[in-house]
Amino acid sequence: MEFPTSQLLRSRKIAKTTLTIAMALVAFGATTATANASAEDHWTYGCRGYWYGTSGHGYCKKATKSMELQIHYACQGEPDTYGFAEVAKGYEGTFDRWECTFDMTHATVTRYDA
Repeated sequence: MEFPTSQLLRSRKIAKTTLTIAMALVAFGATTATANASAEDHWTYGCRGYWYGTSGHGYCKKATKSMELQIHYACQGEPDTYGFAEVAKGYEGTFDRWECTFDMTHATVTRYDA
């Protein structure tokens, strides 16, 4: 039994469309799965900024002194925001958090001297 040419062409078109959609879904999954955290290259007295997607925070591995810190959040298409926190010498953990509407491009920690 032979398929009519129009039916065979329709079957190929459906297969090609299905394959294209499947490849697009795989590509989308691969790009969303690779959204990893980014961090500053350097530590400021044992602390630095982290950002990922739309959010960010400050983190201290072990603060080397008691101090007040400023964290600068840069959001794409929005005004920059600053957060402040006092940490004690030896503090370990996160401090201050911020959420951008769109995408955070960096979070930078500096010692704040008023």
